[in-house]
Amino acid sequence: MGSTKIRTGLLELRLTITSSKKNAVKLAFSATYYPICKDPQVQRSGIITVLINSPQQEACAELIAASWLLSKEKVFNDKMNGENLQIIVSHKETYMTAISQIDSPSQALRYIQIFKTRFIGCEWLLDTSDKPLKQAKRPIRVGVNAAYADLYNTVTCPNLKYPLVISEHALLRFCIRNDGGIPKRPWLAMTRMLSKNIMKEIELPEERKQLQYKKYNKETLILNNGNAMYFVCIPVYQQDKIKYLTIVTVYLRGSFELKERIEKFGTVNPKPLLNI
Repeated sequence: MGSTKIRTGLLELRLTITSSKKNAVKLAFSATYYPICKDPQVQRSGIITVLINSPQQEACAELIAASWLLSKEKVFNDKMNGENLQIIVSHKETYMTAISQIDSPSQALRYIQIFKTRFIGCEWLLDTSDKPLKQAKRPIRVGVNAAYADLYNTVTCPNLKYPLVISEHALLRFCIRNDGGIPKRPWLAMTRMLSKNIMKEIELPEERKQLQYKKYNKETLILNNGNAMYFVCIPVYQQDKIKYLTIVTVYLRGSFELKERIEKFGTVNPKPLLNI
């Protein structure tokens, strides 16, 4: 199915928890495409098992399963975004987390990242019907190890040692500062720019470096691929080793010189003028 055709109707990913054990949650799923004025078409269906041990086991498992099916299994299309996408979940805690009704820190919140970047704009629904899932002609069975769940939204650059993770804030800044206007698929547009093999770390002047260290931490990196856009990254550790770099924000080269900002506005970050 071509990407043009798939964007003309509604996409529905439906998940139902069938069993939950100590370290594994099994879910049934169906990915259905509803073309305009045509019968529904089931793209994929089957069983997905998520290996996880968490206080929020079922909510985390549903979010992990949804992100895996959309990004890794590509049950609809590898170029899709959140436009016309509905995700129907069976657990109330999953739904409340996804629609940002749970603000307290939780493990489930970390799995929302991909839906706020790559699949921005998707609609979440809580399944209240008893209708059976639609089945594809060839159902599939998938196993997912939750240890890799926080890397689903990574970008790999050929000449960087660690993968990059796009934060929601960085994607917003990318859209604001993109010279071609807001891209139709922001995550894909940013991914293309990041995945160029000329991406490298920029050595900042000492004064600018200290400002970045103060704002983020002493391991802040600035990446650039020869364009006017710079990517501010901080390392994320696991077991005392860097697991990936998170892009926390994006800025443009030459918008304002450091001394000019301070002399003119009394601050290095004049928010009203920069629309941030």
